[in-house]
Amino acid sequence: NFSNRELEDYKLALPKDGAWQVRFNSGWQGYSPDFKDQESPDVKVDGGQGSIRLSPYSLLILSQ
Repeated sequence: NFSNRELEDYKLALPKDGAWQVRFNSGWQGYSPDFKDQESPDVKVDGGQGSIRLSPYSLLILSQ
């Protein structure tokens, strides 16, 4: 997310249906007290699409 606003229901396409876990969240406050520490729950993908919450200026890494 390269914007200064939270994206609550960001749709994304993933190559395989099922559960995808957040493995890295750059918005975690452990990296800086300036970060919001917004929780980004795991994603359930159905039909190749899922949705996720993204903090401002953050990066998430997901895997199955």
